Amino acid sequence: MNASSTKQWIARFALLGLALAPAMARGEHVAADLHFRLIDNRVFLPATLNGHGPYQMLLDTGADVAGVSLDVLREIGAPVRGREQLGGAGENTEAVTKTEIGSVRLGGAAFRDWPAIALGFGAHNAVIGFQRFDGVAGQQVFRRYVVDIDFARTRLTLIEPKDYRAPAGAIVVPFTFYDGYIPLVRGAIAGVRGKFMVDLGDRSSLTLFGSFWRGHGLDDKLGPGIDALTGYGLGGPVRGLVVRVPGFSFGAATAKGVVARLSLQASGGFADTHIAGSIGAGLLRRFRTIFDYPHSRILLLPQTAQPDRYDRAGMWLGRHGAQFEVFDVVAGGPAEVAGLRKGDVVTQIDRRKVETLDLFAVREELRDPRYNEPLLVDFLRGSRAGQATLRLRDQLPGG
Repeated sequence: MNASSTKQWIARFALLGLALAPAMARGEHVAADLHFRLIDNRVFLPATLNGHGPYQMLLDTGADVAGVSLDVLREIGAPVRGREQLGGAGENTEAVTKTEIGSVRLGGAAFRDWPAIALGFGAHNAVIGFQRFDGVAGQQVFRRYVVDIDFARTRLTLIEPKDYRAPAGAIVVPFTFYDGYIPLVRGAIAGVRGKFMVDLGDRSSLTLFGSFWRGHGLDDKLGPGIDALTGYGLGGPVRGLVVRVPGFSFGAATAKGVVARLSLQASGGFADTHIAGSIGAGLLRRFRTIFDYPHSRILLLPQTAQPDRYDRAGMWLGRHGAQFEVFDVVAGGPAEVAGLRKGDVVTQIDRRKVETLDLFAVREELRDPRYNEPLLVDFLRGSRAGQATLRLRDQLPGG
């Protein structure tokens, strides 16, 4: 095919409204071009493991080895290689099973002999809200390919590094490796500089670790903050003081209106004293984000993005079987004012049975400033039924 016919071929696809993968248009070798699901600010890819699946795997720069649920471990017939205790974002450690996945396929990209761990994700599923969590894909993917994540199109492309050329206009953010595997970049907040790891598996936008924000008095500069449950990771719940940050920069990239959490963890990954904090997918999704590990850089192309929204209900809803459970209530927030308490099991919201609702969609409603009408919340407290009138309101400035 000559150059003229190539241009005509591309033009015909454009007229038909079919989008070519950016890397294909530049003549690079694409190993996989996949649609991903963005769930709770996390990238989930379809994967085949040991010939079984497809499974939905979280793609995570913060994972040095792959992980699967105990159910998946049994389904794919992976061997048990021993057990150990591991820690994560939570303050405790958890028992995990060491294993190995013989073959992994992500679209057209094939991998072999992945070291992995397996654990029960029951608590994660309940608090975070996943109906099923199959596992995590980490460093094996990023070390092998350039990983191009187009959040606007929910497309992920794996590209051979030897052919890769950075797209025109990309913001280049150089990084080093922290603990030998996770990207570490330089950033600045409220006039204070620090080093931040880049954790694609983190649902939040920005986390400041305790020694950093306390050492620089950032609670006074950025607060007052809202003491709240902000997530759940390996090792248990993650609490923080939630604040809105006017601006945050890392490398030559900037983001405004960021909701950040000042970690209150006494131990675990978010109590690390050597770095300032963590940049999560909530911030990365403002860009087409390209991880180029072979060249130690992250490439960013800005996409249309709104300032972060924060919960306007003052509570954390998780799962309780087919229903929802209140896992946390903010002191003085709308939920507490309405009479809701930690441990209440929610059965209906605005006369809609929760069995028919998507939990993540409900959380989005509870962040949306357009929802200003009072919501009736039916709940069970032990064996007693109750009803609360929840009046949503902004808890942080800037919506």
